Amino acid sequence: MFMDKLATFADALAVDGGVGSVALGDTYDLGAQPQQLGTEHTGLFLNVLVTTAIAGATVQVKLMSDAQDPIVPASASEHVILPAIAAGTAAGFKQSVRLPVGIGATEYERLLGIAITRGGTVSAGAISAFLTLDTPAWKSYADAQN
Repeated sequence: MFMDKLATFADALAVDGGVGSVALGDTYDLGAQPQQLGTEHTGLFLNVLVTTAIAGATVQVKLMSDAQDPIVPASASEHVILPAIAAGTAAGFKQSVRLPVGIGATEYERLLGIAITRGGTVSAGAISAFLTLDTPAWKSYADAQN
């Protein structure tokens, strides 16, 4: 898996705070005439990694696009809504989902980014969120060499 710094929305950003939805991290400018994303043979994946354990309440991550920066969750277009990350989730937890494409997919606006929705007061936690061409599924195995 290769990561592009320009396709990184959040790099270990804190998610603590009160209940509600807020934009988090950087936005990615898709240009004046945004195109459909992920239409190549592999597509694009939104990856979320918990970097500091979540404490207090759930945190849900949404991939959104908007005409303004920062993204306003109340008026932005939703493209991907990930399952809520439960309170008590430890660092290292990963979520990955392929971006929707094709007929029926919501059109992208100029700026792409993420928003989080807190299910209550989150007292601690941080996430990283980024786009890649594949999922972060690398695992080290013993080489069976003695």
